[in-house]
Amino acid sequence: MSERSERTKAPASEDLSALRAEIARTRTDLGQTVEQLAGRVDVKARARQTVDEAKVRGALAVQEAKTRTRAWGYELRTRPVATTRAVGSRVGASLRANPRTWAVTAGLLAAFALLVARRKAQEANS
Repeated sequence: MSERSERTKAPASEDLSALRAEIARTRTDLGQTVEQLAGRVDVKARARQTVDEAKVRGALAVQEAKTRTRAWGYELRTRPVATTRAVGSRVGASLRANPRTWAVTAGLLAAFALLVARRKAQEANS
């Protein structure tokens, strides 16, 4: 009977404070989860966020391209032979790594050149 009386005793104050702390954590977690779900449902806000992120990525890409172009231009002006060799080496490595892509690109360029030549020939005959 002593076991039963221990089980039915009121919980100690430590247990109550731990339980209250756990309830507070659970409420906070639940509130955050509800906010996240509400954010996912708000299509306008998600679209705005996606657009804003795309703008930032685009601006960074433009800035990076400008920086690379300036650096490459400087290298080309100061060391034209070494820069040309480096570019050729990178193109060669890319060609070896992606031969199919290069073949398709070359084929498309050849087809485009053929179309341009035909159009010019037709204009000259007209």
